[in-house]
Amino acid sequence: MHLFKTKASLFFTAAVLLSGLLLSCDNDPLTIGVETLPESDLLNAGTVAQSFSGKNIQPERIRTDGQSSFANAAGILGYFNDPVLGVTRADVVTEVTYSTQMDSFYMLVGDVFVDSVVLNIAYRYQNWYGNVNEPFTIQVYELSETLLPAPLQVYYNDEDIESIIYPDPIGEATFTIKGNVSDSVWQQQNYVHQISIRLSDELANRLINLTAAEMENRDAFKEVLNGLYVTVKQPDNPEAIGSLMKFDIWNEKTNLEMLYRHIIYDAENNDEILQIDRKNYIFPITTETRFFNRYQHDYNEDVIKNDIGTDHLYLQGMAGLYPEVSFSDIIKQWSDSLSVSSMRDVNYSISGVDFFFYPDTALMNGWDNLYMPMNQLVSLVAKDANGRFVPLLFTDKRGQTVEAFTRSVSDYNSTQNHFRFRMHPDFFMDVARGDAELESLFLTIPSPQFNFRRTVLFNQHDEFAPQMKVRYIKYK
Repeated sequence: MHLFKTKASLFFTAAVLLSGLLLSCDNDPLTIGVETLPESDLLNAGTVAQSFSGKNIQPERIRTDGQSSFANAAGILGYFNDPVLGVTRADVVTEVTYSTQMDSFYMLVGDVFVDSVVLNIAYRYQNWYGNVNEPFTIQVYELSETLLPAPLQVYYNDEDIESIIYPDPIGEATFTIKGNVSDSVWQQQNYVHQISIRLSDELANRLINLTAAEMENRDAFKEVLNGLYVTVKQPDNPEAIGSLMKFDIWNEKTNLEMLYRHIIYDAENNDEILQIDRKNYIFPITTETRFFNRYQHDYNEDVIKNDIGTDHLYLQGMAGLYPEVSFSDIIKQWSDSLSVSSMRDVNYSISGVDFFFYPDTALMNGWDNLYMPMNQLVSLVAKDANGRFVPLLFTDKRGQTVEAFTRSVSDYNSTQNHFRFRMHPDFFMDVARGDAELESLFLTIPSPQFNFRRTVLFNQHDEFAPQMKVRYIKYK
């Protein structure tokens, strides 16, 4: 590589450079060792910026059941006509199970009459996306077969639903996500909002007539109720934006609730009612039950995939798009400058390598009446042999396996409007000299199977294209 071919080059005097490095080395581990160079050997230094491009790819499928990312598991529900990306549909398949209430309805003496069965869905403040004031209609179907337990079966975003549900919905209700609840209530620290969909009387009668044997264990209970498929009806208005909602699938307020009456008669006169108690019984959704999310995407025509010529890179959850980036070639352009030779009058060392990605905030925040905040965390990762995202590792000079980036996750810098990833200089030099291979890397958002937010980055752009910035030392 010849430095005059690069886009930018800043040179400083040796004295200024050395003092700057010594002042900053405590805070910048990538400059460790530079201060050991004799001042007379230090010629100058600079920063070189080089642009590169990525491309958008879409996974064929991703695992979306609770066991795929246990700590971050959540249900996502909705229809969202994203003005940038296009239509996304999200729905949930879940089991429910029996609870261990001591006053269970099948143990009561007297008459028990069911009033209703409702599906309750619980979610918190700002766990929504899109037009939160636009009505949406939730439909509930019953599964026609049981879900297999883990690890016998894993479930993905593209599971065929038609083959495992009964054709007619057993419940339907229309809501707006924010409802009539004031912002002051929503923002209370422990507030959990709950919406309820009444289900069929047939299911209510089936549940009220459960026997002790059918409540003996989870498998026996599945013989009565396999599970539920919860989806959102496509709006009649083709121009509707719609919305997405992320709910707490394992919150105690997300459940199937049976409301019933317990009638107690006089022991001596069976026709005389002594007491009517209104009760409820909770069929919870727990970590022992199976659930998974389903996602479908219908992208706008101007969303370009598999082409580095695209203007934008999209990081989308829910089995959506994510960028593939490759900067091995621009790193290898440094091979000549970093080659070791006693015959050279001038040598180069790398003190720091940063990769910058710049969000297009206008495509995320410039829409009236829509709540569409971008995801504030972005990961730059590799893939393992099983296709899972993992940190990029390399073997350092001490023979230890360490991460190639100081952090594989970057927080959004709102002041400078970028995401930054810092590469270990030793790994950069290994790649440049051909001592290490650097395959394609990928930008993702955390837990994409349970994350409905997105981030839009510039790609092909005169000013805000992705950049690699290399800080180098020039010495004798």
